[in-house]
Amino acid sequence: RPMLHVSKFIQAFRSLTLYRSVLEFFGALLAIKESLEFFFPTSGWAAMVSPLWPAFLATGLINGLRRSWPQYYVESKIQGTDIFVRVEVGDLLEKSGVLLIGSSSTFDTSTDDGVISPNSVQGQYTKRFARINGELDRMISEALQHVEPAGKRTNDQKPYGKLEFYELGTIAPVCCSNRHAYFAAIAHFNAHKVARVTTQDLLDSFPKLWNQIRERGSFKPIFCPILGSGYSRVALSRQELVIEIVKSFVAACSEGKFTESLTIMVRPEDHNSGFLSLPDLGLFLAHTCRYAGKYGSSSGEVTLQN
Repeated sequence: RPMLHVSKFIQAFRSLTLYRSVLEFFGALLAIKESLEFFFPTSGWAAMVSPLWPAFLATGLINGLRRSWPQYYVESKIQGTDIFVRVEVGDLLEKSGVLLIGSSSTFDTSTDDGVISPNSVQGQYTKRFARINGELDRMISEALQHVEPAGKRTNDQKPYGKLEFYELGTIAPVCCSNRHAYFAAIAHFNAHKVARVTTQDLLDSFPKLWNQIRERGSFKPIFCPILGSGYSRVALSRQELVIEIVKSFVAACSEGKFTESLTIMVRPEDHNSGFLSLPDLGLFLAHTCRYAGKYGSSSGEVTLQN
């Protein structure tokens, strides 16, 4: 988070908007001074204006910073509802609400033998919150005890970890260290501990995932990463994945409300690298949420916040 604020300051001070604002206010100061000298040459008012330059400089800087401050948050409300969809730059694990975490169809959890990368969202959640040995596996087992597996791998197909696998889109609600999460099956592991999923299978899993949350989840706000953008190796850009997640969520909301909001969290490094455009996504959110279908009218306005 401190690095994010530093990045904001650097980007703001590099912006021409900041310096343009300062010049505009200095220009206004000079215009006022010259006008007073021209129209009231003997009044002495022009001399009273000159010492005010620090105030004009400060005002120009404040206004320029406000106008050039990078935007890290876009949102729109689905028309006719009170459900918000957001895209935000920041740390997913710092958010309250329920975390939606991509997992494998076998719901493997081990980070010690290279099955789950410690750098993945699932690995970070496990390290930060699943402090009791075996706690996460126990919770996943309990969450899936009434869910029918889609099949079972052989030891040749998967010579490690769990063998029973579930349909893509299946969720396992867990709560470690009071941090609620939905572990969602979005990829399959092969024999070499590599998670793979086709683009179409991933997209087909999204509607199933939302339906599972409707049937088995809570009503809390949902926070998720860009599902499929990491170790699933999907051939879509981060921008395209965000668009697909939003489209599937908005479509699912047309069948009934199951959460107050969905926030898709973008890693600061992905945003700073230019992998996606928040302004473009804001326009997409406004259009998609406004023309969602059967709902009533809505302004479809985009909200940009810091």
